[in-house]
Amino acid sequence: MPAKHEIHLDQQLVMVTFSGRLTLSEIVLDNLAYDANPDMRVGQSVFIDTSKVTEFKINFASILALFKAFVTPIDSCDTTVMTAIYAPSDLMFGKATQFQRLTSGSSANCVGVFRDRSAAWSFLNIHDPAARVSVAD
Repeated sequence: MPAKHEIHLDQQLVMVTFSGRLTLSEIVLDNLAYDANPDMRVGQSVFIDTSKVTEFKINFASILALFKAFVTPIDSCDTTVMTAIYAPSDLMFGKATQFQRLTSGSSANCVGVFRDRSAAWSFLNIHDPAARVSVAD
């Protein structure tokens, strides 16, 4: 599945993972599933991992459509949504920064784009779950 989300209520966090050949349809379908999820809460922080995307043929018009469909409605809310996009590849970093520029005028959305995973987690002020060190007894 090229797009999937996991909700972590204890951290007020949504982790979105994109992989493989990613299309606009997959992003829309996953976002609709998130909106329908009973654990969805307005104001949850979002961590988007694009490190496993191999193909992303979405043009600027489609990125603008995503912005209008999913970001603009949040502007009517009384909360700020923090979104960190981990985009280590040149392709995904370029597309993610286009999305970030669109959101810069938003009053309720704060989007950061990062090539470094830990910097993305720091932006959300959340410890990276993948970086947890196991302690031996």
